[in-house]
Formats: sequence, C-alpha cells, structure tokens
Amino acid sequence: MENRAAELRNHPSSTAFNVGVVIVNYNRRQITLRAVDSVMRNGGELMRVIVVENSEDNDERLQKNPRYEVLDCHENTGFAGGCNAGIARLSEQGVTHFLLLNNDAVLLPGCIDHLTAAFDREPHAGIIAPAVIRGDGSIESVGIRINRITGRHRLIGYGDHVSLAGTFRQVEAATGTAMLISKTCFEKTGGFDARLFCYFEDVDFCYRAKNAGFSIHVEPAARVQHLKDGISPEEIYYSCRNHLILLQRHMPQTIGGRIQAGFVSGLYRLYLARSGMRHSVDHKKALRQAIHDANPGVRRLGRRTTLKQED
Repeated sequence: MENRAAELRNHPSSTAFNVGVVIVNYNRRQITLRAVDSVMRNGGELMRVIVVENSEDNDERLQKNPRYEVLDCHENTGFAGGCNAGIARLSEQGVTHFLLLNNDAVLLPGCIDHLTAAFDREPHAGIIAPAVIRGDGSIESVGIRINRITGRHRLIGYGDHVSLAGTFRQVEAATGTAMLISKTCFEKTGGFDARLFCYFEDVDFCYRAKNAGFSIHVEPAARVQHLKDGISPEEIYYSCRNHLILLQRHMPQTIGGRIQAGFVSGLYRLYLARSGMRHSVDHKKALRQAIHDANPGVRRLGRRTTLKQED
C-alpha cells in the first residue's frame, strides 16, 4: 500500500484529488471482483482500494490481496454502514476524495479521470457522479429528481439512448451506484445514515449535502455500467421504507402524509406489476412491511426483520 501511495503522488491525472475507492461486498465474490477489475483498468493500481466485507457466506468472502485492502466488518452493516467504514479507513490514510462503486457496476474507460476533471472545474461541489448505463446500453440515470409534493422518484434519462446523456449538469441528487465525494463534504454532512441500511441512503446523503451548502453534479462523459440482477423482496422493502422515510425527513407533506404515502406505495405496486412480480407473495409481503415500518408511529430502521419477530 505504501508503494502505491508513493506512485499516486507522482501520477499526472488524479493525484491532486488523491482518490480512494470503496466497494462493499455482500455474498457476491465474483461480481465484486469484476468491479475491482474495472477499477484497476481505470488506474486503480495507483489508488487505495478498499473492499468492505459484509458477507455472511464464508465461500463468498474476499481474502487479502495486493490489489486492494479488505476491511472486515464482521457483520452485515449494509451499504450505508459499509461505505462509512470504508471511507473512515481511507480518511486515516490521507485520501481526500472517495469513489463509491456498487459491486454490481463496472467503471467504463476514463471514468475516474472525467470525474476528477469535473471536480477541478467545480471546486465547491461536494458530489460528482457519472452517467449510469444499463446492461442493454441505455441510460439508467443521469441524476435523480423527486417531486416534492407527491414524492414521486424519477431517474433522469431512464431508458434513453446514451447519446442523450447530455452535458455536465447540477442535479437534485445522484445515485450511489457510483459517486465521487469530497472528504470535506462527507465530514460536514456526517456520512451516510447507517440506520437506513441500503437504498435511498444515497438520496438522503445528497439532501443533507445540499443543506450543508454543497452542490451535486453529474458528468455524463464519465460512465459506469450497472449490471443489475432481478428485483428481490429485500430491495422492495428497503427502497419503499427508506423512500417514505426520506420524504418525511426532507419534504413538506403538502398533500398530507397518508395521501403521500399511499401515492408512493401505489407507485411501488405498479413497479412490481410492470416487473412481472404482481403475484409474488414475498414481494407483496415486503411492500406491506415497508409501509408499516415507515409509519412515523413505528419508524423501524436498520436491517429488515419480520413483523412476526418484532410485533
């Protein structure tokens, strides 16, 4: 690690930012290694790379490797807690900018250089994210927009041809699939809320960063490909629960809390129907539990447990 840090100081492209990379692994060893390989192809051999090990399956855990450091949390701390742990480790090592990368995403050529160049142009930015491209080559996201009245969540550019990704822009929020965060922004914002565990912790962080005076941008010249699998009941649970909690935290309920919650939960039901999950008992159960756990009178955060265990 010391030799890599010395090389980094002499590297002509990203050195002014001293970028470190955080990838969280949870029971997906081969997929995580694919993400690591993409980092190395983007100059990651000259950076500090932390793989946060959250796996509960011993066969899926990553072992010590000269290309990256493994930080073992000894339990599943979720994406939010894992990112906090990885960033804390990089901060101890003097890193000034943190690139978070989902383990099911890969950096496309030149991504890191484009992101650091964008930070050079926008010194007051706190977060700069790349365009996120789906497996079929279309756009997944060039930023996030949320309707402050209804709470509807939109991935900007979703489904568009990549040629329509546009130019460098300021956005309301960005997706944690990949984002470059300055140390100053992370520290002043207080990091990710580990109680959210996973999903929408990135949007919550963006809103707090904006409230702390930082701008958020997307640089479409920088790109990652998100090779996402199917929709699990856990994804539905955390997404819906945290979406509703985020609205309660950051947005005025001008149409009433119950109406807003009903509208958002309806959107998730529509999402399940369009995804072919309309009749999935597990997915419907996860959605009902999410709505229950997001209720201000309940407000159950942290890792998902069944209602039978809790009630």
